[in-house]
Amino acid sequence: MNKITLTTILLASTLLGEVSLNKPLPKFELLDQFDSVHFNENSTKKLIFAFSKDIGHNVNEFLEKQKKSFLEDNDAKFIIDLSAAPSFVRSLFIVPKLEKYKYPVLIIDEEEVSKQFINFKHQEKVMLVTLDKQKVKNIEFLTDVNELKKAIER
Repeated sequence: MNKITLTTILLASTLLGEVSLNKPLPKFELLDQFDSVHFNENSTKKLIFAFSKDIGHNVNEFLEKQKKSFLEDNDAKFIIDLSAAPSFVRSLFIVPKLEKYKYPVLIIDEEEVSKQFINFKHQEKVMLVTLDKQKVKNIEFLTDVNELKKAIER
């Protein structure tokens, strides 16, 4: 009985933590690398999530090659998950490297916030969430930045 209860609780917490189609996006308030606060906004149409270091690097390399206003022009935001990194590593090493980018990189730095968005099955892929007034209309898991560019510009 205890194993069944524990399994049910773990399964429920995993499923509830993921972004789901046709449901409102979980509310967020995230800082970017310049300590500016970003909220859910009705105008945002696309959210690009990177839950691993390699994916974050790939997306940043891609975004650096785009014009400065690429994210803004496409009503998109880029969000990286740094919650697994120790806070001193984030503040001394990771965030200072992000400051070279001219576009905002929103930072998830708490595990509880990460769990609201992450899909553990696809955490090694770019997660692109398409929104309509903060309601999730589409979720794509992309392995290639060329796919990402096409998906964002659709």
